[in-house]
Amino acid sequence: MGGWDWGRGRGSASQPAAPDPLPLVALQVAAALARAASAADSAATAVDNVESLPSARPPRPLPPALRAAWRLARAVAAAALLLVAGNAGLAARAAAALAVGAACGSSGLKRRSLSPSGAAAAVVLGAVTLASSLRAGATLLTFYYAGSALTRAGAERKAAQDASYVFGGQRSASQVAAAALGPALAAAACAYYAASVGGGDFVLAAATGAPRAAVSAAGAVLGWVAAAAGDTFSSELGALSDATPRLVTSGRPVRAGTNGGVTALGLAAAVAGGAAAGAAFWISGAAAAACAARSAAAGVAAAAATAYLLPLAAAAGLAGSLLDSALGATLQFTGVDVKTDTLVDAPGEGVMRVCGVALLSNVAVNALSSAAVAAGAGWAVARVCGVA
Repeated sequence: MGGWDWGRGRGSASQPAAPDPLPLVALQVAAALARAASAADSAATAVDNVESLPSARPPRPLPPALRAAWRLARAVAAAALLLVAGNAGLAARAAAALAVGAACGSSGLKRRSLSPSGAAAAVVLGAVTLASSLRAGATLLTFYYAGSALTRAGAERKAAQDASYVFGGQRSASQVAAAALGPALAAAACAYYAASVGGGDFVLAAATGAPRAAVSAAGAVLGWVAAAAGDTFSSELGALSDATPRLVTSGRPVRAGTNGGVTALGLAAAVAGGAAAGAAFWISGAAAAACAARSAAAGVAAAAATAYLLPLAAAAGLAGSLLDSALGATLQFTGVDVKTDTLVDAPGEGVMRVCGVALLSNVAVNALSSAAVAAGAGWAVARVCGVA
């Protein structure tokens, strides 16, 4: 008896051999690949045709001069809206303030200068400030837009220095509150106490007629925003200085971005930040006086009587930066991550301490320094106005 036929199997002696399926499968795969390649070529041609249409081309960015002109036009339109609404009653003023605050929050979210929580806080605090006082609102808006622009300057260099740097800023609700809650409350208090003299935008000069609480609150608005602007300008521009920063408490050389480190450029920027806030406060106050009296001469007289606010604001900007640096050098931790060679603001494994102790956060340092300068500015303005 013969053995088992492995090649054909049982009972297959009279059946022909089955054809090999591999060549057929290969042909089918090749045909499918050819069809896919043809479809890809057709799709590429279609995309090229669509992209050649004028409507499909991305818009060209506006030249810097036109962008600046557009932003200025929007600012002027917002100021005009608030000036008109300010003389039309509380309801109109509140509605205009809410509209401008919402526009600012939306813009900040779109440009990534605010986080979602920061945008919500900006809408609320901005609306409260603007509804209470055009002068306070204009000053706060000037600080916000100027600070946001400086945060974006030299972003790559700042990110290489500081591990906590966030492109665009994307400030949270707590950061917005540290800069804007104090001015909002002070502006509201000023409007409340100054109701007898027409509201929160009275002329801050001798014989103003406003009560001491209103005068001090108005000065506190200026001091708070000027200090915040001085610290922001100093931090954002000082980080780009080629000079070696010095620790404000000891003069020891430190890395750029270290809390408490100062440079000549940073200190000059602090003065400029305070002066920018002061200019906005001064100009908007004179404009409010002109609108209230319906007389350009009244605005000119108010500007002349309140010119002292400009050097006061510049000094507040410098004081805010120096006080912030002193608190940052002592009560805020700064270290270097040895693995990434970047600055960090919390102790941990692989972190070498540079200065400070982990007692205050950056938000707390900002709020404390601004509040202290605001108190001093409120006292100084009250003294000038003769109500201290």
